[in-house]
Amino acid sequence: MFIFTLRQSMVLIRHFIQKMAIAILALSISWSVLAANFESIKALAESGDVQSQLELAKHYQTLVKPDYRIFNNEPIDFYYEGKDVDKNAKKALSWYLKAANQGNTVAQAKVGGIYHDGIHVPLDHAKAFEWYQKSIKEDVAEAQFGLGLIYAYGNEVPKDLKKSKYWLTKAAAQGYAPALFHLAYDYQNHYGDDESQKKALEMFKQLANTESQNSEYAVRSYYALGFMYYDGYGTERNYHQSVYWYQKAAEQGHDTAQLELGRMYSRGEGVQKNHEEALKWYTKAANQRNVLAQTGLAWMYYHGNDIEQDYTQAFKWLNKIVESGKDDHSIQAMLASLYLNGDGVAQSDDEAIKWYGKACQNGNRYSCKQYLELTQ
Repeated sequence: MFIFTLRQSMVLIRHFIQKMAIAILALSISWSVLAANFESIKALAESGDVQSQLELAKHYQTLVKPDYRIFNNEPIDFYYEGKDVDKNAKKALSWYLKAANQGNTVAQAKVGGIYHDGIHVPLDHAKAFEWYQKSIKEDVAEAQFGLGLIYAYGNEVPKDLKKSKYWLTKAAAQGYAPALFHLAYDYQNHYGDDESQKKALEMFKQLANTESQNSEYAVRSYYALGFMYYDGYGTERNYHQSVYWYQKAAEQGHDTAQLELGRMYSRGEGVQKNHEEALKWYTKAANQRNVLAQTGLAWMYYHGNDIEQDYTQAFKWLNKIVESGKDDHSIQAMLASLYLNGDGVAQSDDEAIKWYGKACQNGNRYSCKQYLELTQ
């Protein structure tokens, strides 16, 4: 029996090795084919073929690394530094320009968008407007959306909300997700107008159900729907629906949705109260530097609310909050208390004095009293 099993094992191993060899060979062939195709497209692009130039530009654009400074709300002037610009971004713009100068309206819209964003080139609304104007001759949705934004904010042209809505609506009619989302968000901001709220709800649903599940605008729409069902905007308040949409956004990494889902689990709104689930979602949001989630975790661990008291964890999150620049007297007072008593951190009167002093300056009367006692 043992010999038969061993033989079987050897056969299986041999078959596995053969399959791996075939897979590796197929992979090497596919890479060879891809390389050959790329060189073919590049040769055509260099000879002046517009479609090949466009394909090459799109290829390089997919290789551009995301600029995470954007998500940190740093000034736009800081985005563009010649030495830091991704080489692939430069190549993408170069090929888009070649195609755009030959009249390709898709490429013209792409060039307009690059100048409009000002991430990989100096921000230039005049150039963006110029390229968008060329592109809209063939109803390119991306250019229509760009014009809508330029008119909305008055960049290089007088602010004109009617023109903005006109172009955004034309782009949205083509199913262009950024335009649909922008219009939905605009309707949602009319809080006193129930009809606008209903329009927003339907547009967010459209995006949620037509975009790929993890696309930016689908995820943002999930969150918006969670928010609207929670507060009853454009619909009856429905906590179950709110949880459903928040959950979809949270699972795709939306930090505010994770925070709200954690709150709903902690309160038992639309779901059975579950402190473990609440802690899980708070922690996910906090790990994405969501200060409100970090504050909730710090408070829970410090006071032992719904979880076992843990001063080490409390200190960890309090420290992250103050490192983020938040100037809050309650956070500072808790941090001072931990230093004073050596809870979760090495005891330090100097640190306690520093943080009680900051909390006192921010109006915390108890901290003022503690500061005086420690300094006299």
